[in-house]
Parts: sequence; structure tokens; C-alpha cells
Amino acid sequence: MDQMNVLVAVLISVTFVHVNVNMTWMEAQRYCRGRHTDLASVRNMAENRRLQVLVPTGQRAWIGLSRESWKWSDGTGSAFSFWMSGEPSKTRQNCAAANMKDSGRWQNFCFSSASDSSVTFILTGTWHRFTIMKHI
Repeated sequence: MDQMNVLVAVLISVTFVHVNVNMTWMEAQRYCRGRHTDLASVRNMAENRRLQVLVPTGQRAWIGLSRESWKWSDGTGSAFSFWMSGEPSKTRQNCAAANMKDSGRWQNFCFSSASDSSVTFILTGTWHRFTIMKHI
């Protein structure tokens, strides 16, 4: 009998993971992509509250929002937003971080500014994969 590997993908609710390593936005995105995921895409207030639970109060953490019409790093548009007052500013700051000093509201920062490099980040995973060995 031949043996066949079948990959079954099951959609479960979005999982967020806080990576407590300081990186620039670009480094954090490369880290995520190297693990076949992206920085977190926050679709609604309930998901934003989940970020608040993950990141210690008073810290900032990169999320996957960047200024190319403010899109998520997974390529989708941003219908939901939770910007701080006065944000996003019209400066050349091209990426976003959730600021836990201000109830998880978002701020925009530079991709690689040295002053912003000590920021942790949140990655997302939507799919849990299971490999099933099936004998025919």
C-alpha cells in the first residue's frame, strides 16, 4: 500500500504572541517572516484588548501596520484603528506600535530609528497545521 501525507489546515481564532526581544520594526518583520508569519494585524477592539494583556503596562510593541495607505503587513487594509490623539502624524514615520502607557492606543514611528529600536513586538498566527498520515 502507498502511504500519502495529507496536510489539513484548521482555522482557529487568531493567536497573538508577544516576543520580548528588542528589535526595529523591519527586524521584527524579518523575524516573523522567517517563521512564516507576520507582525500582528489587529482587526477589532477585542483583539486590541488581547494585546494589552500580552504586553506589560508602560511598554510599546510593534504591530504589523505600516504606511502604504496604512496597510497590515499581511497585505490587507486597515478598517479598524485605535490611534492616540494626534496620530498618525504626517511625518515620515512609517510603522505603528501599540503603546501600553495609553490603553493600547497606537503611535506611528520610523521603521529603523535607533530611538525606536528597543521595542518588543507581537506576531500573529491564524492557522494551526496538522499532518495526518493516511494509509490507502
